[in-house]
Amino acid sequence: MKKRVVEEADQKNRILTNLKESDVLEELNVLHTEGVKLVDPTDKSGAFRGRDKVHEHLLYMIKNAKKNVTLMTSKDGLDRKYDLLNNHLRKAVKAGIDVRVSVPQNANPDFVKQMSEFATVKQHKNGNARFCVVDGKDMLLFLTDDQKVHKSYDCAVWVEAPHFIDYFMSLFNKDW
Repeated sequence: MKKRVVEEADQKNRILTNLKESDVLEELNVLHTEGVKLVDPTDKSGAFRGRDKVHEHLLYMIKNAKKNVTLMTSKDGLDRKYDLLNNHLRKAVKAGIDVRVSVPQNANPDFVKQMSEFATVKQHKNGNARFCVVDGKDMLLFLTDDQKVHKSYDCAVWVEAPHFIDYFMSLFNKDW
């Protein structure tokens, strides 16, 4: 019995010695001290219901932009967003951020003209799609037609998914 305990202890000692000399222990120590950066997909996405909440997040995205903002909106959306975003978009442009806005052909010409003073504005004929992409990594995609739904039921999805947004923007840029 005593001999078996000594043999098991020697065997465990050899295993620990081999482990100590291998790269495995070093990697475990690095993981222990630095940790693992796990990314929960729910931290990279969110849903917003109600136009006020959607616009609140839209403002947050624009205020935190570093390189560029691309906005596509509907006719009614432009009327609302002009009042809401005008000053923030102007500040973004002054900070060196490239701002592009795509509006429908039937958009308010006064708003289009005023927005053209500080942003690149183009008219499109592709319906009422609404979205905002910031820095090629954050996207707010409106899911409802703002002409057919009450503002309290307007909703949007926010995602931080650069691979998806790259593809989405390549489609958008073909029409731009």
